[in-house]
Amino acid sequence: MYEQLNEAQKLRAAVLVDGGFFHKRYQRLFKDQQPFDPVKVVDHLQKMVECYLGTQYRLHRLYYYDCEPLNKKFHHPLTGRVIDFARLPSADFRNQFIEILQRRNLVQIRLGKLKENKTWRIRSFCTHDLLKGKRTIADLQENEVILEVRQKGIDMQIGIDIAMLAWEKQVDRIILIGGDADFCPAAEIARNKGLRFDLDPMDNNIDAQLFGFVDQVISDIPGKATNATQAAA
Repeated sequence: MYEQLNEAQKLRAAVLVDGGFFHKRYQRLFKDQQPFDPVKVVDHLQKMVECYLGTQYRLHRLYYYDCEPLNKKFHHPLTGRVIDFARLPSADFRNQFIEILQRRNLVQIRLGKLKENKTWRIRSFCTHDLLKGKRTIADLQENEVILEVRQKGIDMQIGIDIAMLAWEKQVDRIILIGGDADFCPAAEIARNKGLRFDLDPMDNNIDAQLFGFVDQVISDIPGKATNATQAAA
């Protein structure tokens, strides 16, 4: 057993959260709790951080990376209905979540931009049914055809922050909530500088090559569903 350490004796840890990834996995793991309460989701994220820290680490800062919701209107290609993306319940939730989180202690919000190219796509499970002849285009529902949007600047900012924390030796350990391989070069820098680098993919399957860039793959999700899917987010 470790001896109880006071705050000054504890090692420093930074937690980095890819917001887009976090929310997708959270929705899968806790789909029975919808609609989600942004206060409760923020509290849940902070409980995850507490699990990471345990008794040996103290929080240097929680870095949260996300994009503000899309603030545009488009005609849905299937129904012709005008959709105001800024007024969707998902946009309201995301705005509230960010506002609540940034009021918590030791939190740094990093916001990128959402980029849309006016391309719509059919959800993958629907595409499978269409190709198998189980359904036709006429069977599709509006929520099964979605606007394609991409985050801009998030992966770069995560990489910059990892490198900065490592080069300036601000922390002893970095925990990343994410599942993208883009962080690998920055993670290698951190480990070469003597930092411990852990990854929490929130029970998501990850590429085997990622294991070579992290010290440990962890999953500390208090109250997660026992039958949570591990399908790719």
